[in-house]
Amino acid sequence: MASSEVQRKLTAILCADVVGYSLLMGEDEKATLRTLTEYRQLFADYIEKFRGRVVNAPGDSILAEFGSVVDAVESAAEIQRELAERNAGLVEDRKMLFRIGVNLGDVLVKGEELYGDGVNIAARLESLAEPGGICVSRHVYDNVKQKLKLHFEYMGEQQVKNIAEPVRAYQVLTKPGDAAHRVVQAKQQATKKGPALPERPSIAVLPFDNPSADPSQAFFADGLVEDILTSLSKISSMTVIARNSTFAYKGKAVDVRNVARELGVRYVVEGSVRQGGNRLRITAQLIDPTDGSHLWAEKYDRVVEDIFDIQDEITKEIVTALRVNLSDSEQALLLNRGTKNVQAWTNCVQAVDYFLKSNPADLAKARELAEQATYLDPDYALAWALQGHIYWFGARAAFDEEAQEGFTRAAELAEKALALDETHPWALAVSMLCQLPLGKFDQSLAIGKRLISLHPGSADARVRYAVALYTSGRPQESLSIVKEAMRLNPRSPLWYQNILARALHVAGKPEESLGVLDGILAQQPDYFPVVLLRTGILAREGRDEEAKEAMTDLRRIHPNFRLAHVPGFFMSRDQEYVAAFTEALRKAGLPE
Repeated sequence: MASSEVQRKLTAILCADVVGYSLLMGEDEKATLRTLTEYRQLFADYIEKFRGRVVNAPGDSILAEFGSVVDAVESAAEIQRELAERNAGLVEDRKMLFRIGVNLGDVLVKGEELYGDGVNIAARLESLAEPGGICVSRHVYDNVKQKLKLHFEYMGEQQVKNIAEPVRAYQVLTKPGDAAHRVVQAKQQATKKGPALPERPSIAVLPFDNPSADPSQAFFADGLVEDILTSLSKISSMTVIARNSTFAYKGKAVDVRNVARELGVRYVVEGSVRQGGNRLRITAQLIDPTDGSHLWAEKYDRVVEDIFDIQDEITKEIVTALRVNLSDSEQALLLNRGTKNVQAWTNCVQAVDYFLKSNPADLAKARELAEQATYLDPDYALAWALQGHIYWFGARAAFDEEAQEGFTRAAELAEKALALDETHPWALAVSMLCQLPLGKFDQSLAIGKRLISLHPGSADARVRYAVALYTSGRPQESLSIVKEAMRLNPRSPLWYQNILARALHVAGKPEESLGVLDGILAQQPDYFPVVLLRTGILAREGRDEEAKEAMTDLRRIHPNFRLAHVPGFFMSRDQEYVAAFTEALRKAGLPE
């Protein structure tokens, strides 16, 4: 056949490529190329063994054809088994995993090359395969199911890119015991549906990998992602999944398709951070999970002091790739950087982590770190605002001996933070909260509205605003905005659920509130605000024995809490509500 002549034939096509190839290259180009060369040879040997031929091998991809579809699948299974054995001896971030797709279809042949939908479908099947796995079409399955000792899992009809008709796909289960495990997993997945995709661009930024065992570098990587999320959440035309939900995947090998489905997003960002001395190597990539394609990828090799410029560049590249239009105010906010002092920034990243644990010991650590940050950079708004939150929370829960002094100090710190940056979400949030113990509920609501308008994609901002709403006697609005926040943060932290429970109770739904509180305590039994709220609700509902048992826990967790502290905790425009709670806790045994 002349090389210029085009003919058709039916053939079995195998497509394969490397999972996370750009990330591996960003970490160590030489080692990645060395491993890729070795594994390509493994592919070539098995393809030849099973009477196939390699058609093409561009970049990290491999395209092969076989005269027999049985040979093609058996070759793929043997390849994945041997690759699994070789990868077993490597550290996690140096494992090279391939996805393989196999199709039986009509192709165009020109010279040594293959074209057409038969090849395209094989490529789409490869993108549907799990890392280290094999995905085949219905035609392949029908031809090999009785001829090979392999198990298959039906994936349903898949709508794939550039193919008009849906493709019926099957995962090949190559490891012993996989069949039973996958049956159970399939049943679980069948009942587990992720949120519906929003109409506007939606994105999840996964925690960046930290190849080092040094925990300080982990904080560095986490802080980078946190700042990117904070910047993106300022954009009103985007849906950005919050930190708590994306960080649930930290340290895990994930399939971005599953992440996208579970979180209800259209795009996923992943990357890595490696620090050596004063040098940073950061990789980042924006992925379309529907086909695994990279809409944007970049590697940064800079000095540590460039971390803030890198954050800005990554954020701008994401916005550009998704073709998001920014208003003038959003463009200004997007590049609003709080500090240029890397150590001050790192301190605040760690301080936030301690603050969210909400117990006296960790709050003390958080305050120390935030105070150090203000010494390093007196103009760092976040450091002052964070201290304000710590004092406010400590005063509300009476962790500090003089609660009113704590509220006063929190207000001073909030004012300082706002003077440095009147748009900062933490500064606005603490200023909003500081109005409540003063009875300035309308002022609190006004600040909360400004917080939401400036940071429309921030789930945390919405939940904090919910506090101002239910405290001001608007519980239904509070419930609505908490639910909006939980869409942005599907794996919501316990403090979200605590606020949800309070809003439910203020809305006259005590049983629903108790259900939420019991769920929180199943995960964190000594969560003081939850124990206090639950004790009060039980007492108000006349469940005296349960209330007294709950009071025993409350007194054990916080022996210094008194009736005099209750109004500071249950701040409300409705003073009858506060008085009723105070009396209920007195009845349950809380001392004067």
